[in-house]
Amino acid sequence: MNYKTTLDASPLTPFHLRLVLLVFSAHMIDGYALGVIGYVIDYYETQQNISPVVQGLLGSSALPGLFLGSMILGRMADKYGRNTLFIVSFVIIFIASLLQFFFYSIPGIILLRFILGVGIGGDYAVGLTLLAEFLPKKQRGVLLGLFSPVWTVGYVIAIASARYFVTTPDPGTVRLLLAFPAGPALLILLFRLGIPESPVWLLSRERISDARKVLAQYFPRTEIVLSEGNIRHTHPSSGLFSAQIWRSTLFASLFFICIVLPYFAIYTFLPFFLEKMPVLTFMQRGISMEVFLLFGALFGLWLTRQFPRRQFTLVSFGVLGLCLITLVVADSALVISLSFALFTLLISAISNLTGVYLPECFPTALRSSGVGFATAMSRIGAALGTFLLPIIVEGYGMEVCLLLLSAVLLIGLAATWYWALRGNAHSLE
Repeated sequence: MNYKTTLDASPLTPFHLRLVLLVFSAHMIDGYALGVIGYVIDYYETQQNISPVVQGLLGSSALPGLFLGSMILGRMADKYGRNTLFIVSFVIIFIASLLQFFFYSIPGIILLRFILGVGIGGDYAVGLTLLAEFLPKKQRGVLLGLFSPVWTVGYVIAIASARYFVTTPDPGTVRLLLAFPAGPALLILLFRLGIPESPVWLLSRERISDARKVLAQYFPRTEIVLSEGNIRHTHPSSGLFSAQIWRSTLFASLFFICIVLPYFAIYTFLPFFLEKMPVLTFMQRGISMEVFLLFGALFGLWLTRQFPRRQFTLVSFGVLGLCLITLVVADSALVISLSFALFTLLISAISNLTGVYLPECFPTALRSSGVGFATAMSRIGAALGTFLLPIIVEGYGMEVCLLLLSAVLLIGLAATWYWALRGNAHSLE
C-alpha cells in the first residue's frame, strides 16, 4: 500500500477526534464574533444614531483581517509547516478578543476585530488543512462537514447572549459580549500545544524520517508505508494559477464567495433585515431562525454523505437563488415566510461543504495556500456584502438588495457547473 491509501484507510482514533475539536473551536469563535456584532451595531445605532456607513464598517471589520490572515498565514503554513501556525493563529485570536474588553470605542472595536479576523482567517487555512491531511477518507466528509454546525452553535450562542444584552443595554455588557471569546480561546490554545506536524506536509518536504516518527507515535497500531515517489514540489505563489490548478482555484474561490456573501450580509444585520421585512414575524425574536440554522447544519451533514459534492452544490445554489427571488415577487406572507425559512435551512446546510470541498481541491504543496486563498477571496465578498447591505437597502430598497444577492447565488451555480470537482470523496496527498 502506498502512503495515501494507507493513511486514507486508517481507523479513526481519539487523536483524530481531539484534532477535530481543536480545529473547529476556532469556527465556533468566528460564529460567535459575527453573530454578536449585529446586536452591538444595534446598540450603537440606538445610543449614538450611527450612519449606515459606520454600521457597515462595524459589521465588516473582521473580514479584511480574515482576508489577510488566510492569505499570509496560509502561505506561511505551506512554507514553514502547519503546527507552528496552528498555535500562532490562536495567540492572535486570544489577544484581540481580550483587548476588546478594554478598548470598546467604535474605532477600537473596528481595529481589534480586524486583528481578530487575521487570527481566525489564518486558522481557517491552517486548521482545515492540518485536519484534512490527518483524517481517513471514510470519515473526512462528515467530520470536515462539522464546520457549519459548529459555526452555527457559536452564532446561536451570540444571539442568546445578545438577547439578554438587548434587555440591559449598557457599555459594560457590550465589553463582555465582545471579549467573551478570550476565555475559550486561551483554553483552546493550551490544548493545541504539542499537536504534531502533518506527516503529509513532512513528506512533501522530503522529511521522510520525521513523517515516520509522527505516524509511529500517533498511529502505533497501523503500519503506514511511505511512498517517496509521491513527493511533489510546487511553489505556492505561482502554482495556484498554473495550467493544472487554476480551475480549482477559481471554483474554490467563487464557491466560497457565493455562500458567505449572502450569508454574512443577511445574518450579520438580522435585526435590521427583519425590521425591513416585518412580514417575517415568526423570526422577529430570532428564535425560529436559530432552530432553522442549527437543523440546516445538521441536515447538511447527512446530505454531504448521501450526495456527490457537485450535485449537492448545484441544487443548493439554484434553490437558494429562487428563495430570495420569491421574497421579492411573492405577495403571500406565508410564502415569504416559508421561502426565508427554506433559505435559512439550506444556506446552513451547504455551508458544511466549505470545510469539505476546499481541501480536496488542491494538492499537498498548495493545500494550505489554496484553502487560504479561497477563504481570503470569500472574505472580500463577505466584507463587501456586510458593508454595502445597509447602504443599498437605504438607497435602493430591500428588493434590489435581495435581487443582487440572488444573482450572487446564481453565479455560484454557474461556477459549480463549469469548474467543480466531480465525485464524492477524494484522496489527499
